[in-house]
Amino acid sequence: MRHLGRRLVPHPILGLRTAALAAGLAALLASAAAQARDVTIRGQAMQGFGRIELRFDASTKVTLRNTGSVLVVGFAEPTSIRSEKLLAELGGYVANARRDPDRTGLRLALPRPYKANLLEAGERVFIDLLPENWAGLPPGLPPEVVAELAARARAAEETLRAEQSRRARPRGVVALRLAERPDRTRLVFEAGLGAPIRVEETGGVLEGWFEGNVGFESGGNRAKSAAGVAEFEAEDDASGVRIWLKAAPGRVLRHFIEDGSLVADLLAPEPPADTSVPTPVATAPGSERLSAPATAPGLAAETRPASPARPEPPRAAPARSVAGPAGEPFSIPLGPETPAATPAPVTATFGETAGASVLAIPFREKTAAAAFERGGRVTVVFQSAAPVAIGTEEAARRALGFESVRQDGPFSILSFGSQPERPIRLAREGTGWTILRGGISAAPPDDLLVTRAAAEDGRSEVAVALGDATAVRWLLSVDDTPLAIVPTTGRQGMATGRRFVEFSLLPTIQGVVVQPNADEVQVTLGRGGVLVSRRSGLSLSALGRGGAAGRRMPLLVSAETWSEATGGDVLARIREQVAVAAEAPRSDRSAARLALATTLLSNGLNHEAAGLLAVAAQEDPVFARGREALLMAGIAAVRARRDAAARVHLTDEILAGDPEAGLWRAVLDARARNWPQALAAIRRAEPVLSRYPDDIAGQFRLTMLRAALGAGDLEAAQAAVFALQQLPAGTVERDQSDLAEALLDEAAGRTDQALAIYERLGSSLLPAVAAESSLRLVVLGRRQARITAADAVRRLEALSLSWRGDEIELGTLAQLARLYGETGRWRDMLTLARTADARFPDHDTTRTLHDETVRRFEALFLGSDRGGIDAVEYLALYYDFREFSPAGRRGDEIVRRIADRLVELDLLDQAATLLQHQVDRRLTGLPRSIVATRLATIRLMNGKPALALAVLAGSRMAELPPPVRRLRHMIEAQAQADLTRVDLALEAIEGEDGADFDRLRAGILFGARRWREAGDAFEGLVGTRWQGKEPLAAEDRQDVVRAVLAGVMAGEWMSLDRIRAKFAAKMGDSPDATLFDALIRSRSIETPEFKAALRDASRAGSLRRFLGDWASVSDLPGEPAEEAGREAGRESAPGPG
Repeated sequence: MRHLGRRLVPHPILGLRTAALAAGLAALLASAAAQARDVTIRGQAMQGFGRIELRFDASTKVTLRNTGSVLVVGFAEPTSIRSEKLLAELGGYVANARRDPDRTGLRLALPRPYKANLLEAGERVFIDLLPENWAGLPPGLPPEVVAELAARARAAEETLRAEQSRRARPRGVVALRLAERPDRTRLVFEAGLGAPIRVEETGGVLEGWFEGNVGFESGGNRAKSAAGVAEFEAEDDASGVRIWLKAAPGRVLRHFIEDGSLVADLLAPEPPADTSVPTPVATAPGSERLSAPATAPGLAAETRPASPARPEPPRAAPARSVAGPAGEPFSIPLGPETPAATPAPVTATFGETAGASVLAIPFREKTAAAAFERGGRVTVVFQSAAPVAIGTEEAARRALGFESVRQDGPFSILSFGSQPERPIRLAREGTGWTILRGGISAAPPDDLLVTRAAAEDGRSEVAVALGDATAVRWLLSVDDTPLAIVPTTGRQGMATGRRFVEFSLLPTIQGVVVQPNADEVQVTLGRGGVLVSRRSGLSLSALGRGGAAGRRMPLLVSAETWSEATGGDVLARIREQVAVAAEAPRSDRSAARLALATTLLSNGLNHEAAGLLAVAAQEDPVFARGREALLMAGIAAVRARRDAAARVHLTDEILAGDPEAGLWRAVLDARARNWPQALAAIRRAEPVLSRYPDDIAGQFRLTMLRAALGAGDLEAAQAAVFALQQLPAGTVERDQSDLAEALLDEAAGRTDQALAIYERLGSSLLPAVAAESSLRLVVLGRRQARITAADAVRRLEALSLSWRGDEIELGTLAQLARLYGETGRWRDMLTLARTADARFPDHDTTRTLHDETVRRFEALFLGSDRGGIDAVEYLALYYDFREFSPAGRRGDEIVRRIADRLVELDLLDQAATLLQHQVDRRLTGLPRSIVATRLATIRLMNGKPALALAVLAGSRMAELPPPVRRLRHMIEAQAQADLTRVDLALEAIEGEDGADFDRLRAGILFGARRWREAGDAFEGLVGTRWQGKEPLAAEDRQDVVRAVLAGVMAGEWMSLDRIRAKFAAKMGDSPDATLFDALIRSRSIETPEFKAALRDASRAGSLRRFLGDWASVSDLPGEPAEEAGREAGRESAPGPG
């Protein structure tokens, strides 16, 4: 912190040159100063007089003022003029020539009195110096100048006559003729007087020009209302007529030019010739092939429809006549009448919602749907004769994985690419459907009941309970496998699928899909739903996994087993079973251990049961691979909260279809916050749950409640609460049951009831219930504005001290961190976010809190408001919590903001270190050059010009934005000047103009003791402001004083006279009047006033003034963007380690 003391005192190294650089930085972001007019000057001795010729780049007003020995030539605008050659060309007439610093005048010292005569001829001005005894008329313009002016006058007259002749010619008219037919609309633009026509057509937009003296007749409104015209404009001016025509969506625009007329046709889309002919499929490359055979393989031949008769060709229809502008009939034959159109297409729209890609299809009538995944494709089938029209938004198509759509009779078939990490789901919206991909996972559809049935003739069948099915459609999949598709209007499907001998029921997202595995499989709709049968009957004795109906599998955890294991003298029973297991022979030992593990598990000794089963599995590998051992070990691990070990046991392939294992897997899914999967698993295991002991069933009902609330299924949550209420009293603690009701009330919007229960349960004797209720009370109370931020902080701080170790602690940390952020307690917020990252690194809440903290950190350091933090604490927060700095471009920007704050505190070495890391390791290309410019500025401010030059040399580029290039030239010039390389400094800014560079040049010249040039430069900085009514600004007065000092040091008395004549009045009314008068009168370098003024001018630059303009450097245009993002992976943190 050794630099802090330098902020309030003048910088010991920076002098006038640094001050000149600092004062010019703010002007870099503005537009460059207007260019001075170029003028060349030439002198020529004529017979008896001298002539000065001034040639401007444009006509400029020139004035003359003769004061005897000095002729003042004034210009209306600043000029760029070099008068050195004039002394050699007119040595006998001009003794000296000096340009005014403000570039609006030229002063000529005359050796004797002369009369001055001014002659103006356009861009050329002649000044004749005539002797005092000149008699007669003054000299005239040179003959060649007179001839040039005459030629210009003749050319102007000819141009005027041509324009008048053009206007006198008769004006033509562009007339519009219009004709409409069902298949097209024709617009004919007839140009009068053979006007030239130019046409451009791009993407359904036609733009035409009729050049010459023509106008557009009235009648544009008819074109705007014509069929197929989306927009129409017509305008005329002196150059001709312009028309602009845009075709309506679905129309094809064609045009041609014939007999001096422009013809535009808007063609309607051609309808299919016959609806009985399959519509061609528009398929993206690689999309799934789905065709529709008349019957499934093995179906009776008579079910095939007869071949359609050849359709009659459409008959020609008479042309439609439309009256033209003059009332005459105008008829254009446009082709045959088209057949009746198919139902209007349904336009689907892409969108995004809650992180999911969405395709909304607004069908006009209630429509059945089916969806399934097979062969790497997701196929969605809608039972609708209206074709589905898909938009052309390529980005949305890619996000949704859309591939193709086609119409197959009364069915629309859509194909999507498979994305396992972003599954597709369907949701009904009124009469339409919405296809969603990604986002929040939804619960699988209600699984359909599959039962055995018998036909009237006794043949066996399988019935799928799908009551709202209306049709069966056979399609071929990508591997030419026939599939029977049964759409449904309800939210029903086959989540798991079933396999039979002759057919399979495939897993579906919506509806039912049947895959035949044998010939003659028939799929029909009956009273019970979908019926699958076969002429010779189905072989249902060989059902696949999960297909056995009505068979009750023995449960490891049942009410009977649990009651027996927990009744009586438990300790004596355990001792007896331990003795039996110890004395049992090897062949019976595993069974004895399993019985002992059951007793231990039923009495809450979960870890002991898990250890016993592990020993048994190690000694008996065959026993370890059995259902009982795997399931018992999984249950023990779940109850011991050893989720990783439990998942290994419960996901073994032996338990893949076990309903009891599925129930316990639901607990793991709930703990992993996979709410839809957990809810679906508990629903499927309802028959198992009904046979469980009441105390365990109650805990599963609580799990089901939380899963239903997490999945957003209020009906399932209400069912779980109802099931809890039906359990015997005492099965579940009353406070636990009340908490479940409060959670349901909160989700259902019954806020008052939920808050009342939370408030009461905050003092519950069950610590977990009290902690969760206290947390939920604060969260809901803040959401409803029932609890103040201060009260919420007080409650959560108390809770954070009393409860540790699970999601309640994490939720407390997250809510408390958010409240700290809202109240501006930034350090406390960042500390809690860091604690959550350390204790719960893999939790979704932690990731959300981390992301929110990163956004707050970014807003704090990139926003305009520091949140009331002083500069030192601001920097301390960054250095203490750099892990929350965002990666990539935004993190790099924060580093640059921190460097700005370090500069404000005069911590120049630390700021340079941060930016040096950016330049060396983070950035490339243009961003690197921009940040290097800022780094070079800091090096220069810190009195290290050599390092500044090294930074600039290492980051040069051929093309840079003008403000950056100009600033780099300025920094280079100042650094060279600080190293006393004056010529190199001036060369660095040669060719640059503007007030900023003029001030820098003046400072460099002053520091190099080139007094005359410095004096003119400082005088020129003031410009013509001495002529205005406003008093001179402080900076202007300082420039005048420096100009006087330089003039005295150079002994330029004529310059001092000019300065006094121009500035005496303004300086006399200013605070610097006494100093100015003393300097201008004494004209001596030995006076105390002069020495003090020169000393102050040499130390005029201060660190405070430079820092005041630092914002000009820190706000350079073209901040690093994409290049910084590419480098984001190089370092874990944006700043140096």
